[in-house]
Amino acid sequence: MAHPKAIKSLGQNFLHDPSTIGKIEAALRGVGSADWLEIGCGPGVITKELAKLDVSLLGVEIDTSMQEFLNPLINQKTKFLWKDVLFLNEGEILQHLSSPYSIVGNVPYYITTAILEHVLEKFSNCQDIFLMVQKEFAERMIENGSSKTRSRLTIFCNYYADCRRLFVVKRGCFQPAPEVDSAFVHLRRRVLSLGEADTKLMFRLIKAGYASRRKILSTQLAQNLGTEKIKVEECLKSLGMNPTIRAEELNNQHWILLTNEVKQRGLV
Repeated sequence: MAHPKAIKSLGQNFLHDPSTIGKIEAALRGVGSADWLEIGCGPGVITKELAKLDVSLLGVEIDTSMQEFLNPLINQKTKFLWKDVLFLNEGEILQHLSSPYSIVGNVPYYITTAILEHVLEKFSNCQDIFLMVQKEFAERMIENGSSKTRSRLTIFCNYYADCRRLFVVKRGCFQPAPEVDSAFVHLRRRVLSLGEADTKLMFRLIKAGYASRRKILSTQLAQNLGTEKIKVEECLKSLGMNPTIRAEELNNQHWILLTNEVKQRGLV
């Protein structure tokens, strides 16, 4: 069988390092999930490790040239869909897998954010998510209490899930080698409390707050809400926050409280 050819426009970097593959298999085994969705199967390196666990597996791959490698793996428990995961809905997944299911993927780095947003917002029956991402991306995902590294991505990921970096993967473990090192991360979905926050409104405020990191939050939110700046400042003061605070100084709990306060005061 020929070696897989990476397509640059698809952002493909195929994992080939046996040690890293073994560490991934151990991490997936530790979850104990019986049903898995694999995103970006490539030539089937991780697919084969999942097959060892005797699980039900649905693979999603956009590159049909990978059929040469993946079709021989099809059996009663392993199926593939040849499509873009961003156009996959959870109804299609649940035709093949039981709930809850888990996700694993070595995803194209240029659309990691889009995939994460799609998975966390649309695939509500997914419990555990394991992804290979850029090392720097992993650092921005994980909440470490520092406003210097906190971003809109940090808030988004940690609202929906508890996030951990499991291990770093050197660039030489891939073919072709990417320009940066990677990290394998684990997200476990949080149970959101009923009425915890108006999610749509909260992420609208977060997006507005991070639109310009140089501006103070009250200015950004007032513009977005079409209200007076002093009214936003009053919201912040009522929550014990400095009215000159910037977006990156707020953690997830702050955003939840602020969203509820904005809604309660009728500023939307």
